[in-house]
Amino acid sequence: MTEPIDPGVLRDRVRADRHATSFPLVVVGAVGFHYISFNFASDWVPWWYGMPLAFVIIWALQWRTERSQGVGGGHDDVLMIAFVVFLATSLVASETWASIVPSSTRQYPSVWVLPTVAGLGAIAWRQQNRALAIWTSILAAGLLMGSVFQDSTLNWFDPEIPLQTLLPQLAFLGAVIAGLTQFRAETATVRS
Repeated sequence: MTEPIDPGVLRDRVRADRHATSFPLVVVGAVGFHYISFNFASDWVPWWYGMPLAFVIIWALQWRTERSQGVGGGHDDVLMIAFVVFLATSLVASETWASIVPSSTRQYPSVWVLPTVAGLGAIAWRQQNRALAIWTSILAAGLLMGSVFQDSTLNWFDPEIPLQTLLPQLAFLGAVIAGLTQFRAETATVRS
């Protein structure tokens, strides 16, 4: 007679198989780090497309895993989250937003990335994924701290480093490192 399978163990195994935690952390962390680092200067892909595109990449990676390994299914919720993030980002970038919000707020890169962090939170909520929820909070705190310390700099370096970009960069970099660490753990779980 076989022992019953613990639902928590099964859930963790499926998350590991489709890299449900590592893919979002690495992709959102890397894309967020890139755009915060360059203060949304004219990039090859403007931030209002690049940030929502991160969610399409997450969906594509999970879809590829589903097709190649047969694990998971119904990951279209991430694609729907991508569209909502795209709409929210478009609203933030629109002229309408610019006329409603004080001009001083538009100077902070952290404000522009909030729809992306909210999208990561939506994935965490949808998957009931505690690790993603924690990193959503860490990213939001990093963005908030960047806005709070907007006029502060680290004077140890020449030129001085503005905390407005450094604190969000560290949060996004931390998410990438956590995602890569999680990827190794997920891969070890899959191979066991």
